[in-house]
Formats: sequence, structure tokens, C-alpha cells
Amino acid sequence: MSSWYRLDGSRRARRRRGAVRRLGGCIRRFVRERDGGVLVLINFGLVAIMGFAALGIDLSQWYSERRLTQGMADSAALGGTYADMEGGDGDSIAAAALADAVRAGYAAAAGNEVAVAGAGPAPENALVIPRVEVTVTRRIPLGIAAIVLGSDAISVRARAVGGFRGLGPLCIIALDETADGALTFGGNTTANVQCGVVANSSSDSAIHIFGSAELIANPAQAYGDIAIDGAGELISELPPLPHSPRVADPYADRVFPDPPEICDDPDGISINPAGSMVLDAGGGSFLICGDVTVKGTLTLQPGTYYIKNGELEFGAQSTIVGDDVTIVMIGDSPTDVGDIRINAGATIDLKAPASGPYEGIVVYKDRAASPDGSNTFNGGANMNFQGVVYIPSQHLSWSGGADVDGCTQIIARTVTFTGNSFIRNTTSLCEDVGVVLSGGDSQQRQVVLIE
Repeated sequence: MSSWYRLDGSRRARRRRGAVRRLGGCIRRFVRERDGGVLVLINFGLVAIMGFAALGIDLSQWYSERRLTQGMADSAALGGTYADMEGGDGDSIAAAALADAVRAGYAAAAGNEVAVAGAGPAPENALVIPRVEVTVTRRIPLGIAAIVLGSDAISVRARAVGGFRGLGPLCIIALDETADGALTFGGNTTANVQCGVVANSSSDSAIHIFGSAELIANPAQAYGDIAIDGAGELISELPPLPHSPRVADPYADRVFPDPPEICDDPDGISINPAGSMVLDAGGGSFLICGDVTVKGTLTLQPGTYYIKNGELEFGAQSTIVGDDVTIVMIGDSPTDVGDIRINAGATIDLKAPASGPYEGIVVYKDRAASPDGSNTFNGGANMNFQGVVYIPSQHLSWSGGADVDGCTQIIARTVTFTGNSFIRNTTSLCEDVGVVLSGGDSQQRQVVLIE
């Protein structure tokens, strides 16, 4: 018997609800499906990451270019300051600054500029003095940042100010520009120098301290390098200054008068240990032709004492005194200029004149003297020269000096310290003999970046 099923209202409702549930399930499954969404998110994420990475690269490049530009400005400021310190005019200072900027990587191009100007005045009581101000401007190409900024390049600017600081007066200048050990401290030497020492040599041992030698100076400066070997020691308030500018000979332009033509003493001078002598130049010149050997006592009245074609020797027990005095060594030829020997135990108290052509100079050896000559100042603790010992063309060996206030400066082609020595420069005493300790060429200066 056939059965008939009646589809009434309640069944139809159940069927509709089932269809809705199935549709809702499909929608939920579609919403929960992640495969396609991940691909879309990855695409958007990659674009953002690449954009930020590109901007990061641009920012890194900007920073790098900014540092490079600052380095160019720093180099230019130092170069310009060196030119200024050497007496250059505005054009030469600007040229020196540009040359150093180029060495640091600067290249001329549209939008690039190196601007050079004099620095402003120094603050009162400043330790460093500003001299040259430099501004470097460069146009740097952009990457993806060009889309954001609407420009294909950006200007990068850096500023620097160069100047100098004074390092104090000079006591010793070794003028030779190539010699090894142009300024040497060896053995068991202790050189207590209350000012600066300088060697103009380009050698790796322009200043050489070795053995158990000790140099106390403030500071020690060399155009080349400073070599310290063995138990040698350098003591200074300021750090050593190797690879520094050369120091000009402060007396290179000094014009000295011609010596007398007629000998006041044609046979030289010899004073035995028990003897004494007074020489009087009358405030003018006195010419001695031949050797001068002093083993007793020699008193020099004010004036200039020329020793021509002769040696000068002060014996171990000799005494030599004089105020407003200059001793000058000359000769008919470079090899005729005699050597100077001062032996240990000599008592010397000589003071330079405070005016005239030999102002500030207590001993001078002719610039034309043969470089083969040598000079030994080994007087010990009783050797007191008030003024400049100026021997520009020859070697000088020094041992001695009193541990008292004074004013002694040594300028020679090369200098060697062989024993315990004291060199003092008291401003008031140096002014008394015409030796200037501040400013000019007697003042060490170190070029530095101020800003």
C-alpha cells in the first residue's frame, strides 16, 4: 500500500531554516578562509617595507654625506688657519682652505660652495683665538625620498672655525730641517726647561730622548716625530706635539752691522789662571783678531766684542762677567770662524744688551760659518747667559745653567744636551734684555678646531 507523505507548514519551515544554516556556514567558512588574504597582506606589507627600507637608505646616505661635508669644512678651516698664521692675505687663505676641502673629498659642482671668512673676535681671556670660519655647502642627490619631497636633491651644509692656542715661549729651537736627533737628550741627562723646545727636522727622531735621559719641557714640538728609547722620559703639562708646523728662526731677518776693520787686539788674548783683564768697548765695538783663551778673570764693559779668525775658550776655573754685552764670532771665510769651548767649572754671568742691532743676543756666531764647526757650552751650574745664544749654522752641545730665575734661549742648527741643565725664562728678566716671550715668533702656537 502506498504511503503518502504530506508536506505541511512545519516541515517547510524546518527546510528553510536548514538552508539558511547551510548558507551561513558557507559564509563563515569563506570569512575564515586565510589563504587569499595572506597574499594580499603580503603584497601591501612588502610595498611598505621596501618604502621604509628605501627611506632608511636615504637617511643613512644623508647622515654619511653630512659627516663627509663636516670633514671637508674641518679640513678647510685648519688649512685656512695655517695660511693665516703664515701671514697670508684673504686670497691665499681662501685658496688654502679650498685646497684642503678638495683633499677631503669636496668637488666643484652646481650648488656646491666653500665660503671662507675671518672668524669673529675672541672672547675675553680666551685660551684659543678664532681666526678662520669656513662653510661648505653641497647638493646631494635623493633616492625614493625625492617622491616625498618633490625634489631630486637636497643641500647639506657644515661649518667649522679654526684658530690657535698659545703654548708658551720657546727656550730651544733646533733649526736643521732634516737631521736625525736635531734636538738630542742622551745618557743620564736631566734637562729641566721651563718653556718649549722645538725641532724643525722632518726626521722620525727629530727630538731624540734615550738612555736614562729626562726632558722636562712644556711642550715638546717637532716637525717630524719624537723618539723616546730605553729609559728616556718626556715630562710635560701638554701632550707631545710631533708632526707640527716648523717654527721660523726669529732672528733670520735681523740685519747685523759690519764688524770693525782694524783689530783692537791683533794677537788675541790669553789670561792665565791667576790673571785678570778688563776690556772696554766704550759701548761700541771691540775687535780681537786671533784666539781668546781665558783661565782667569775677564770683565767685559758694555759693547760688542768681535773675535775674528780665532777660537774662544773659557777654562775650568775661569770667571767671565759683563752687562749689555754681545760676543760675536766671525772669520775671513766660513772655515775661519772659530769654535767656542766652555769647560765645566767656568763661572759665567753675561747679559745681552736691551737695544741696538744685537738686542737680546748674548752670543752670536756668523750665519756664514761652516756647518762643520762645533760649540761646547759645558759650564755647569755657574753658567748664566741672560739672552739668546744664537748659532744658526752649527751644532751646539750644552750642559749646565743655574737653577735660578733667568732668561736663556738657545737657537742653533742642532742641539745636544749632555748633562744636567736648567733653563729658565722669567718674563721681567727677558724684558730687561730685549727678549720677547709673548706673541710673535717666540710664542709657540698650535692650530686647533674651535667649532
